[in-house]
Amino acid sequence: TRDALLQWLQPKPLRKLGGVGKVTERMLQALGAETIGDVIRLRADVVLAMPGVRSEWLIHRGLGVAPSSLDVHDEGDGVVRRKSISNERTFRDEGSSEVLLKMLKDLCTELAAEMTKEGLAGKTVTVKLKRATFEVVTRAHSGKRWLCAAEEIWDIA
Repeated sequence: TRDALLQWLQPKPLRKLGGVGKVTERMLQALGAETIGDVIRLRADVVLAMPGVRSEWLIHRGLGVAPSSLDVHDEGDGVVRRKSISNERTFRDEGSSEVLLKMLKDLCTELAAEMTKEGLAGKTVTVKLKRATFEVVTRAHSGKRWLCAAEEIWDIA
């Protein structure tokens, strides 16, 4: 029941809400909120401190209300259900380019399978590499058409 959901949800710490990170948590704590229930109790202060969509989102989640469908927006080419999909792996330091390329190809295959399952396609492929020195190198390339097959992703990656 709704009451049971609220009894379960409201004593939870703020960070248990997906999307509430350190910054939002600190902002809410400055208002006196420590739990999800406090967001509801202090909702007028939350609206004043975080006007607009953010406060609405927090209050809805604090009440246990989630969207029944994915958010949609139109980028001119049609309706897009989400902004991104990713596939990442952390692995030990690897110096062999052949091994790295095989890992990248496997990631492309896994990503394509997930995209197919979700009915998604994309235009931009981003490859992020963190070196043993913790230096992060990121490269993105956008194609001219929607893609979702492993080979297409691999060609751009």
